[in-house]
Amino acid sequence: MTQVSSEPITASSKETPATPEELAALLHTASDAGNQTIVSGGGTKLDWGRPPARVDLLISTSKLNRIVAHRYGDLTATIQAGASLLDVNLQLAAHRQWLPIDTAFDRATIGFTQMGGEGVPWV
Repeated sequence: MTQVSSEPITASSKETPATPEELAALLHTASDAGNQTIVSGGGTKLDWGRPPARVDLLISTSKLNRIVAHRYGDLTATIQAGASLLDVNLQLAAHRQWLPIDTAFDRATIGFTQMGGEGVPWV
């Protein structure tokens, strides 16, 4: 196997799915094979914490970066996990809207702000 390195994580392979269906298929295959898998957004926090002893597959959500739907009149948006908060807010600004999520990282992805416990909604 070819080693793919994203300091400090070294994985046997790296995939970057372009659709949610591709992501689901990769996760299904990795699970069936018993692969140790990391799903990463922008990869900016891969050095957080202790590195895993083994990573068979590193999946980047960087291509899953779109606003799928924005119903600005209803104040709702459907956004893929790999989209950065900065990019999303720049697009929403066209309708004088933004996501009220506070983060210390400009390039934090939507997935990280929601799953990583980093983003704090304004109340």
